[in-house]
Amino acid sequence: RRGAVALFCGLPLLLLARAIGNLGEAAAARAFAVRQDATAAQIVRDVAKRQSRRPRPQDASALFLAATSASLARAELQERAGRFVEASFGHLEEAQFTSTPEQEAGGAVSIQISFTIDNGGLRDLLYAVETATPLLDVSELQVKPVGAQAAAGNGQAQRLHVDMTVEGFFRKGTG
Repeated sequence: RRGAVALFCGLPLLLLARAIGNLGEAAAARAFAVRQDATAAQIVRDVAKRQSRRPRPQDASALFLAATSASLARAELQERAGRFVEASFGHLEEAQFTSTPEQEAGGAVSIQISFTIDNGGLRDLLYAVETATPLLDVSELQVKPVGAQAAAGNGQAQRLHVDMTVEGFFRKGTG
């Protein structure tokens, strides 16, 4: 009889203890799942943030002169070169196109410009040409001091005579 009473009373207590243990394990599993969801959401936010900071690819057409023919590209290059000299407080004296028909057939035009400028202005001009879009290339550069002022050293900014060849590229028109 005692065994039956112990079994009769003990079995429900054992089942109750097992159910409470299962509920505890389920609560721990739910807490673990919530932490995992929060970690996954943080990773998704971090990836999205990094992708938003990634530089976007630029339109390659910005690298070329806007013109679609050699004659228009020469005119655009001459206008740009004149603006660079003017913006750097230089004085443009002469501009002469130097590109060959073969170069132009390949999408390149070049111009040789002669101008006077001071040393600081020349530095600014070269920086502007080399960093501007569309891409331009200084393929030749000759610099000479101007006249007697070079030897005088009278405290004024020395003027320089510059011969520079600048090359630009254009996309040939399709029609």
